[in-house]
Amino acid sequence: MQYKRTNFLINKKFQLKFAFFVSTWIFALSMIYPIVIYNIFEFFLKNVGTANVASQLTPEIIKSLEGQVIFVLGILQLIFLGVTFILTIFMSHRIAGPLFKLKRAIDDVAKGNLDQRIYFRKTDHFVELQDSFNDMVQNLSTRQRDH
Repeated sequence: MQYKRTNFLINKKFQLKFAFFVSTWIFALSMIYPIVIYNIFEFFLKNVGTANVASQLTPEIIKSLEGQVIFVLGILQLIFLGVTFILTIFMSHRIAGPLFKLKRAIDDVAKGNLDQRIYFRKTDHFVELQDSFNDMVQNLSTRQRDH
């Protein structure tokens, strides 16, 4: 029989914090586009309302303005993508760093080094893994000395 996951919040504190971070960032970025588009429409409504401007708006000028708006939105999208990428790297470092340290430490213990301990930074995730690993190695070391 195939294993079926029933509990999706395995590390509730970490998962909720991570989901909140990603959702907040995406929400903040998604609010910029409506603001930019709103300001563009406001500009047109204020300026097109006068007879002088309305008579000067040819299809070519409108097409040119459309291209400029699309260009600005494209540049904004690239900036948002870049910022999101950098933030994701920093956030994932706080996840991958402790897991990398833990893997190296497990490899050392597997080779017989029971003096191995790991210490994560205050901002890293999975501090409970650090404590569990260190307790496990301490218990193994104590058992080995007793036998």
